[in-house]
Amino acid sequence: MIGTDPNSDIALIKIDPNEKLPYLAFGDSDHTKIGEWVLAVGNPFNLTSTVTAGIVSAKARNLGKNQSFIQTDAAVNPGNSGGALVNTNGDLVGINTAITSQTGSYVGYSFAVPSNIAKKVVQDILEYGNVQKGFMGISPAPVNTRDAIERGINNIDGVFIELVEEESAAEEAGIVVGDIIKKVDEIDVHKYPDLTGYLSTKRPGDTLEFIVDRDKELLTLPLILKERQKLIVPEMGLEVRNLTEHDKKVYKTTSGVKITGVPERYRGYGLSEKVIVKVDDYEIGNIDDAYTAFGSISKYGKTVIVMVGSNGERDRLIFQ
Repeated sequence: MIGTDPNSDIALIKIDPNEKLPYLAFGDSDHTKIGEWVLAVGNPFNLTSTVTAGIVSAKARNLGKNQSFIQTDAAVNPGNSGGALVNTNGDLVGINTAITSQTGSYVGYSFAVPSNIAKKVVQDILEYGNVQKGFMGISPAPVNTRDAIERGINNIDGVFIELVEEESAAEEAGIVVGDIIKKVDEIDVHKYPDLTGYLSTKRPGDTLEFIVDRDKELLTLPLILKERQKLIVPEMGLEVRNLTEHDKKVYKTTSGVKITGVPERYRGYGLSEKVIVKVDDYEIGNIDDAYTAFGSISKYGKTVIVMVGSNGERDRLIFQ
């Protein structure tokens, strides 16, 4: 095992064969068309090397966590996971990974990780040891809600931006709240998974060209993706982000992470908007340090968290 990516359910393994093995060429899943014929290969119910045919029913299908799957009606059952989804040229356009079913067997819907995402995951694990993710720093307006309907943004073709994070790639590119993302590079954006699926194929430092609708005027904005600035830490479930230059001045510290979200069970402890600088023996410099520190918390011991408030004073909380 070289590495894994739980989000896409893909692992990179190394084997030592006695002879050269045949392999598939990666196709460009971004250019896969709805209605295009595809073949699903796998071993369902221990039936070796079974091939089923179908068409691409949808792209950028979201099954939670903002994944972006290719949906097809090629029959897929338990045992197909990890099998190839190929087009009529024999190019790999996806890796079969999931079905939706009330019976546990195929009922007409199957889903595959797009080949462009799979290829990038494998390359990242091979080169960096983990998946490199580029972030924009935006939050979309939720759809299918009463608020979205009342605001007239429920059926917008594109991604309506509800929030732009401070010092994010989006802010530096000039994207503002109320912009509607219509296109990124050559990819049309109709809904949020269209965007997240394409971003999953990119790394921090990559430059993308965004077309946004601002007050019915189309603007072209170049954007350079950044590393992740925010995450939810294990165990306690706090949402934290890296400090901005403004935060460093306000809190009088050059290291630490700012708490931006607190689960309900911890809301009586005054954690919101504090800066965590130490967890037990771990000095916290950024969100990666915080993730490691909170991941090492023992469920059976006590945890000491040192925080800084906006007045510069330090608090020390002990959680059992």
